[in-house]
Amino acid sequence: MSCKVLETLNIALNKIGSPYDIIEEFLPYPRHKETLALTEVSKRIPCDEICETLIRVEETLERASEICVILPGLGSSEMTRISHFCRKGYIAAETASAFLRDRGIRALIITTDLDASEDLISSYFYISSYFFVHIHGDNFIKVVDLLNKKNIVRRSVFTTQIKGQDCVLGPFGFTDGDRAVLIPMLFGVKKIYVYGYDLSKPRGKRYYTLEKTAKMKLGYLITHYYASRLGYRIIDKKNFLELIKC
Repeated sequence: MSCKVLETLNIALNKIGSPYDIIEEFLPYPRHKETLALTEVSKRIPCDEICETLIRVEETLERASEICVILPGLGSSEMTRISHFCRKGYIAAETASAFLRDRGIRALIITTDLDASEDLISSYFYISSYFFVHIHGDNFIKVVDLLNKKNIVRRSVFTTQIKGQDCVLGPFGFTDGDRAVLIPMLFGVKKIYVYGYDLSKPRGKRYYTLEKTAKMKLGYLITHYYASRLGYRIIDKKNFLELIKC
């Protein structure tokens, strides 16, 4: 099956360039492990189903005038206020999806590298319409296991931080957070509201280290990089970021 949307997105992503080209120079994520993981997973992915999912995602986002992106730094009390404002749809970065689950709000998309608690991951099928699953050098066994869950795979898109292969999108961001913001930008959503960037500490995580904190800050910078490349202006509203298509 020829997949026009997949081809178009991969061409666009390669023109944008990959932040990982710089990141791999000073963080311990060797490219050969990323390449091995991508190769092992991509040959197992049912491309026809991935293409059909991408087409549905494209149709949904192209109709959306605005999207709210929820990141783990959001506080529980803030979520209550935001839920009255964000009516057009949510994209949630992995652990932030718990905020939506706990309030009975269905996400449009969850970005995940399957690093959340098993309790949260097991609820993904019920709390989101689609999943953007990222393949890392250290998680490809989890991704291979996920491929056995056909009900989830039929609603999934797979991404990598290096050049895409077969029906895997790439280079596609670095953290769940910047990938969550990248998705609506790629599809040209006019206004994107981003809640939950906490640059002091990665709230919502089971544990955090200096490496995780560095990744979070890099994700923030990468979001600005993608915005500049895709024609978005970022306005810092103190409690959230507003991205406007120029």
